[in-house]
Amino acid sequence: MKVFISYSARQMDLAMAVADRLSRDQHEVVCRDDLLAEVDIAAEISARLRAADLVCAIVTGSNPNVFYEMGMAAGAGRPLLIAAPADELLPVNLASVPLVRLTGEDVYDAQEIARRAGSIERVSTPEIGKYPTAEATLIAANQNPSILESLAPLEFEGLIRNLFKERGFDVVSDLQPRNCGWDFEVRLPKGGEHLLVEVKKYSSQSRVSVESVRRLVEAVFSRSHPTKGLLVTSSNFTAAAMALSSSGPVALATLSEVLAAQSKDDVVSLLPTVNS
Repeated sequence: MKVFISYSARQMDLAMAVADRLSRDQHEVVCRDDLLAEVDIAAEISARLRAADLVCAIVTGSNPNVFYEMGMAAGAGRPLLIAAPADELLPVNLASVPLVRLTGEDVYDAQEIARRAGSIERVSTPEIGKYPTAEATLIAANQNPSILESLAPLEFEGLIRNLFKERGFDVVSDLQPRNCGWDFEVRLPKGGEHLLVEVKKYSSQSRVSVESVRRLVEAVFSRSHPTKGLLVTSSNFTAAAMALSSSGPVALATLSEVLAAQSKDDVVSLLPTVNS
């Protein structure tokens, strides 16, 4: 069983004890501190929550992050287990959620949480791996928000990279450090041009900022050979980001726009006419 543990900083010792107990019981555990810092954290948390068989929330006081993650779990239809001290007042609408009252003894509490976790019935999760191609997976994600939200940022990036391969492009091995402004490089079919592609998997409420576009523009201008840039996102762009890209060497595209480009020529038509 996959378990996502939500907790505040002051409950880290208990969270680690719970994670250790669950791991010894052969469960797969994800904690917030395990997540990648260089990706959009809201998108990463959303994906991990939606992939979890159970979300265990350690509630001590009005911690916004824990309650936010509990809300995300409820919205995604994931089973929830709350652990809270005996004197913790919980919202009335959480009365039906399974609850473990904490004693303050971390070892005992971790054992009790693990016991209750093992008794909770699993709920099916989106089957990302059932689609035969990156295109089919992305089409399904574009049509179904629950599938899109269940994709972690690195998974989404890998699907976009593979989509370019399926479209017949020569995708160059991407060995650059992360967070350098682009994720992978493509050789364009004409003129010896190259394309730097940056992929942003954001939650539906987020927008790609002008700073992300600026980093990609800088990467394009740093190249000695003709290069363009393409920034692809699962969400959308701020007005400032669109303004910066309007007359430069970088184009912006949503997932829908990339999927609509069915051929090499269609993809190239998304790109700006300006070279670096």
